Amino acid sequence: MAEEQINGLKVKKKFRQTSIRRLHKFADNLSVQAEKELKMELHTNLNAFRTSAKDKEAEVLQLDKQIKRKTEELKQYYAFVKFIMKCTQPGAQPELL
Repeated sequence: MAEEQINGLKVKKKFRQTSIRRLHKFADNLSVQAEKELKMELHTNLNAFRTSAKDKEAEVLQLDKQIKRKTEELKQYYAFVKFIMKCTQPGAQPELL
């Protein structure tokens, strides 16, 4: 289950990063067009794209934190399972923590 969550977060992160690249490209194109045409409304759209890109970048940072947390949870789970397996082997004398 944790592995599925991690994979889902990675997919979401990749989608956000693609959106960010597209928004930056749109903003760059609008910037060039706005400079050529001297249109204020293009600058407004440009700022909206850049703001949206910044919001998505913040979401990517949050997704990175979630991925790290879930990965750590999964590592701890596997360490626990390994410990339990060791404890349940015949004649095992596991170390106490």
